[in-house]
Amino acid sequence: LCVADWGSLVVGKLSPWLQPDSEVEYVRKNSEAALIQELNFTAYLSLPAVVIPLTQADNSNLAHILINHIQKGHHSQAFWIRVPLVSAADEVDEVVDDDDGSDGSGGAGGKAATFARWNSFRSLCDYNKRISLALELSADLPSEEVIQKWLGEPIKAVVLHTSTFLTNKKGFPVLAQAHQLLVFRLFKLDVQFIISGMSCHSDKELRAYIQYLQHLSQHRPPPSNYDIFSKGYEDYLQCPLQ
Repeated sequence: LCVADWGSLVVGKLSPWLQPDSEVEYVRKNSEAALIQELNFTAYLSLPAVVIPLTQADNSNLAHILINHIQKGHHSQAFWIRVPLVSAADEVDEVVDDDDGSDGSGGAGGKAATFARWNSFRSLCDYNKRISLALELSADLPSEEVIQKWLGEPIKAVVLHTSTFLTNKKGFPVLAQAHQLLVFRLFKLDVQFIISGMSCHSDKELRAYIQYLQHLSQHRPPPSNYDIFSKGYEDYLQCPLQ
């Protein structure tokens, strides 16, 4: 690839084994050294953004390394923090709740845990504007209240795993209606969509998933007059009307 392509068409991804907040000292030290090396390499390649997953509850050391990289580096990279909308553990809890006949209210705190993890990380990074969110959608969506909270965050990318898609009568991947409505709302935020995982449709390539998202984009509801008027000013304080 030429320099222009590296700087506009490629997003970086860190090694999955990195654990800079591990309680095991040698794992933590090795992860720190490798993380710094990989971040420096992405800056050398002039990548516009790097996806960083939050894999642990405590990510203070990761935040420390990242903010040092931002402050000391001569680059303008963005960093997309990958956080699940609903954690895998919460989805398992819901299945258990359904089996034992409980109302599932115990999962409410779990659904807030992923948001708390993200909120804690960005506060440790002093709310740096170059740190934004890569939101990973799950097969089961949380309540409208939780979704509204996430939609108020600086979402730059949305991760859709191939296992989230269903199959229509013609054998093509599609999303459930609830996911379609959420994707329509995310379109308004001009986010990037990332397809994750192998194709779950044996006779279809990953291109089929991309084409489906393009189809949804072409058939999205037209913006309201309010949406047109306020576009670009979602995160600005407005002068109160007297």
